[in-house]
Amino acid sequence: NAGVRIRGGYSRANENPKHAFRYFFRAEYGDAELEYPLFGDEGVDEYDKIDLRTSQNYSWSFDGSDLNTMNRDVFSRDTQRDMGQPYTRSRYYHLYINGTYWGLFQTQERSEAAFGESYFGGDRDEYDVVKVAADRGYVIEVTDGTLDGWRQLWDISKIGFTSDENYYKVQGKNPDGSDNPALPVLLDIDNLIDYMLVTFITGNYDAPISNFLSNTSPNNFYAVYHRSGRSGFRFFQHDAEHTMRNHEWATDRTGPYPAGSTFEKSNPQWLHQQLSEQPKYRARFADRVYRHFFHDGALMPHRNIERFLARKQEIDLAIIAESARWGDSKRSSPFTRDQHWLNAINWIANDFFPNRTQMVLGQLRSKGLYPVATPPVLNSETAHVEKGFQLSMWSTGEVFYTLDGADPYEPEVSVSDNKVMLARQVIKKVLVPTTNPGTAWRSSLTFDDSGWRQGSGAVGYESGTGYESQIKIDVGSDMNGKATSCYIRIPFTVDKNEIKDYNIFQLRMLY
Repeated sequence: NAGVRIRGGYSRANENPKHAFRYFFRAEYGDAELEYPLFGDEGVDEYDKIDLRTSQNYSWSFDGSDLNTMNRDVFSRDTQRDMGQPYTRSRYYHLYINGTYWGLFQTQERSEAAFGESYFGGDRDEYDVVKVAADRGYVIEVTDGTLDGWRQLWDISKIGFTSDENYYKVQGKNPDGSDNPALPVLLDIDNLIDYMLVTFITGNYDAPISNFLSNTSPNNFYAVYHRSGRSGFRFFQHDAEHTMRNHEWATDRTGPYPAGSTFEKSNPQWLHQQLSEQPKYRARFADRVYRHFFHDGALMPHRNIERFLARKQEIDLAIIAESARWGDSKRSSPFTRDQHWLNAINWIANDFFPNRTQMVLGQLRSKGLYPVATPPVLNSETAHVEKGFQLSMWSTGEVFYTLDGADPYEPEVSVSDNKVMLARQVIKKVLVPTTNPGTAWRSSLTFDDSGWRQGSGAVGYESGTGYESQIKIDVGSDMNGKATSCYIRIPFTVDKNEIKDYNIFQLRMLY
């Protein structure tokens, strides 16, 4: 026994004759949980709720559309699986209600606290789950836990990631990249990247930011966070029906979009956009693209086609029953398997996917998320080889590699390598602007700063107590209650014969 509710938002409309359902297993109805392996060895065998979903957008029953595949949504979730990420599982079923055939449906796990407990460990009370409340104006809400962790992640992201410090901080690390158990891990970087790659490859224009809402509001995403764990927020594809289309809305979903600049509208794509200003994130993003877009990766055209057609094969005959039940729901001449469903399936398999990977790769390159240069090529496309295998690497440039798993991208700087170019007491030129000075002051060596104040030591002012002894150039009379900006020019010299030996410049400020 179980409780049943209608599932969905827009699809709850009266003109929709075929609703989706959500089943609740509670002690008041019978057993507190369903104890059955709904997904065989692929999933767990205890559930407190399960969804029975069906196509709504592009469906025969509700939309009267010849684009119906009953495959778009589950494809995105299966793709997360093949990329090595957590995902919600599904199986197809025929549904009868009081003996009346009601059509083809599909189970789907709920990516909520109980899901986290089942697959990630801990107790469900330790989980926060963030989603979009469409009925409240497309703002974020929690189904479990609180928004505290999400707020902390958003606050840091709002500041930005131009420095390494915040990039490492959301991963629970110190500014040098070492783990800090005292800091919470707020974000699973690789999970976010892979989530966005699924969004881009499918051209999803209704999640996590909706084109139907002028790209100013989020929609259709779930974020799961284990407060007591070290995994960070992880994101789940959900309701991915508005995908795999051939029109201007869906061609390029890489953004950037405004949704997310306020906390109420925050979403994973905005986090990705903020992170994209950080070189280390862009390098990691490129690594994930290379993993999935090349060498039999999960987003290669043939892999996408295989995944899509595997689900097609599961319902190749079952779709006939769906046609018999709902094919004429919105028209007198019914939609059929052979004339309509196969055409929709074949267009995606034969026209959409063969070109999609290269198209998205070009979009990512144009956004600086994948380099124009080709990475080194290995003589093995698999991660595991036989003992004695002779590995070779080829590239048009130098190849840097490590044998201990460390990232050769990270610069290694020892104390003996450091050279101080700007001492604390170096001469500075200072201006508190009263008009717009343009940009030449920060980009031109010949800029005339003779009218600026000059001095050495720290620049600033103190309205309370504590820093008076450190401030040598006091700008309080010009700034306090009057201005918010202070421009500082510090000339320095770099030997052109030495610059080739430098691999990093670091500016340290006390503020």
